[in-house]
Amino acid sequence: TKAFLHVVGLLLFFILAPLYGLLQSALLFKQTQYSIFIKIIFLLMAVLEYAVVIGYLVLKENAIIIEWFAVALISMYTGLFFILFLIDPVDDELKEYFTFGCCRKKSGASERKDRQSVSN
Repeated sequence: TKAFLHVVGLLLFFILAPLYGLLQSALLFKQTQYSIFIKIIFLLMAVLEYAVVIGYLVLKENAIIIEWFAVALISMYTGLFFILFLIDPVDDELKEYFTFGCCRKKSGASERKDRQSVSN
């Protein structure tokens, strides 16, 4: 059962980690606050993760080497998020998300509109 659990965990890791990398890259390309250089680095890391998966499927006899390479690659990919948070710490987006926008400072026009709708 240990070998079976190892294979299940390995397959989940190899399927979900590159998928996350690809989805994160897609999100990065939609955002404007990051440079194209950083977007390309993240995309290349996601593509490299898929190359490791294909390498694992092709070279099953040397699987242990590829497994550890994949773990190191995912660790480096996760470490790259440090660069993203240096560029944009996202604290303002997180605050708005977790407070459902209730703590947002309103402009004068929208504040007057709110007062008018309450008085009517």
